[in-house]
Amino acid sequence: MKKVLLMSLLIFVLVFCSACKAPTEPGPEATSGDTAPETVDTTDHVHEYTEEFKAPTCTEPGYYERKCSCGDVQRKETSPKGHTYAKWEILTAPTCNSDGKRASSCTVCGEKAEEVIPAGENSLDGKKIMFAGNSLLYYGEVVINNGGSPTQSKGVFEKIAETFGDKVKVTNFTYGSAGFVDGRDKASDDGIPASYKDYGLYQLMLELHPNHYGNKEGQEMDSFYDQDVVVFQQRGASIADSYDQVKRIADLFPEDTQFAVIITHYDTKNTETSAALKKTLADGWTVIPAGDLVTDLWNGRIKDTEFKYTKNDFVITKDNVHPNYLTGYIKALMTYCALTGHSAEGVDYSFVNRSTSYYTSAAETQFEDVLASSTEMVRIQALIDTYIAKAGNKPVAAHSYTEWKEVSAATCTKAGERTRECTACGKKESITITLSHTYGEWKVVTPATAELKGVKERACSLCGAKETKNYTFNLLYGKSLAKTESFGLSTISNPANQTDGKYVYDKDSKSTYTDFKMTFSKSQCADYTSIGQLYNANGELSADGKYLCGFWFELDEAAQIDSFALYNSGVTYDIDGFDILVSMDGENWTLAWSGEKLASGLKYEKVDATTNKVTASFGAVETKYVMFALTAPRSRDGSGVAAFNEKYGVVAEVNANPHYFRIVEFEIYEA
Repeated sequence: MKKVLLMSLLIFVLVFCSACKAPTEPGPEATSGDTAPETVDTTDHVHEYTEEFKAPTCTEPGYYERKCSCGDVQRKETSPKGHTYAKWEILTAPTCNSDGKRASSCTVCGEKAEEVIPAGENSLDGKKIMFAGNSLLYYGEVVINNGGSPTQSKGVFEKIAETFGDKVKVTNFTYGSAGFVDGRDKASDDGIPASYKDYGLYQLMLELHPNHYGNKEGQEMDSFYDQDVVVFQQRGASIADSYDQVKRIADLFPEDTQFAVIITHYDTKNTETSAALKKTLADGWTVIPAGDLVTDLWNGRIKDTEFKYTKNDFVITKDNVHPNYLTGYIKALMTYCALTGHSAEGVDYSFVNRSTSYYTSAAETQFEDVLASSTEMVRIQALIDTYIAKAGNKPVAAHSYTEWKEVSAATCTKAGERTRECTACGKKESITITLSHTYGEWKVVTPATAELKGVKERACSLCGAKETKNYTFNLLYGKSLAKTESFGLSTISNPANQTDGKYVYDKDSKSTYTDFKMTFSKSQCADYTSIGQLYNANGELSADGKYLCGFWFELDEAAQIDSFALYNSGVTYDIDGFDILVSMDGENWTLAWSGEKLASGLKYEKVDATTNKVTASFGAVETKYVMFALTAPRSRDGSGVAAFNEKYGVVAEVNANPHYFRIVEFEIYEA
């Protein structure tokens, strides 16, 4: 049995081995005399690559290459990087009839380069200009905004261009709060899909105009991107990578587009943003340092100006953010002159809006007076030329003018004239100079009575010219206040005192003031911002209410009013914010004036040893009822009290009873 098993196993092994050695494919039968067939290697080839990399240089392409011993080659080339030039040095500035020249060298390879700056005036006539930014552009009317959409109305930039004979086509691409790449949170306001919650100019352009220059789909470029000049302006945030962001947007436009960027007063404050945007100079962009100029003016860094400037002369006070019309003119004129090489001096500004509607009081700003002084406006225009050059811009060919020469002197009654001449081509320019009257204080000529208007007069200290105006009595004179004519007040002491026409305050004599105690507690008013519900103007507690308390007077008859005066014992420890409201029926109220943070900066002016006042004007409005409504109680700001004491030489303390306030005199004047 074992022999049988061994024989069977031997036969199996021989058969199996024969099968292992059999060819994979049938071949011809072997014959006697044939040689043994060659063995074929059927193993798959495995590539083994060697790699080689060469970085691109400024002028030569680079590559990445893989080679196998079998001959397979894989290669990918990269384009030359191009030169990275350092700041260009002006060798010769261009003029109206001669070319200029500038030079630089590559910071990578050191290769030197020179450029010719063409002669002749750089006209924008027939050019397409786009302004891309936000509310810091359309406030001040550099361009006219219409909910983020282009309009047919001409902004200041376009009007300035017309004074030089340049007909330009302006595209206005401005959206409130829009940054370069992001920063929006109100997409639905402008008809943009609500899904675009936090978007900026870059996202807006791609959403509204997807077929940009060099788009991946190869679609025909949207005419929106067909611009000769694009002027960018940031939203005002401190963004260190603003350079990369604005360059990303610029890549959507054709390569031959000229770019400029405006430095705002916010960029000047946020130095990282300002420095980032000024990096565009190395790319041949134009930098418009309007923010540098206006902040230098209001910070007193520029001497020999006619006016002592404050921020209010350039920025509206209702939000303390946006530029006014004077700033808008400076920004538009600086942009035009930086792009063309024209001098700013003598450029018309008669069309500039003079409205003070964005101020809580016309007395808060003097920009109207600045626009009325041609001497000061010429000074500002000369500063525009200086700041354009100081920014480091590539000079644009322009006339080489002499200094202005006075032909006839200006007075406040007669215009004067100045002329200048181009030393290269002989072109002459002339401008008219006027001086505004220098008036003294108003003096009462005829006192006002309850029945008759009075007359005030003031005289010019230069020429003696006199100006007169009528003034009216206090419409609240002699009126008393009933508890039923108030809300949010638990007590009112001696309510007739505040309308008795007397401005003297004696803390020991109750007959000189009216005391008010609020229904809110001392602890609530100490931190009134934490109060969950405030009153609305109808005296109802409401989640969206604004007022701690209020009281109102009914006039004898409906009247046009436009101003008020409030006297009290010391605002830094009494009243910090209040509104004046008006109504024809005593139920539907309209805001006429609003004051906030009155303690900060000592906004009240002292009128005698113990009393402070605030006076303000507003647009004339017809009313039958007048309301005083408190928006903030007695100030808890110790530093404000300290500043008050230092300025006026008194010893006031932070009051421990913020749920009380005191009024010495409250007056409303007829328009």
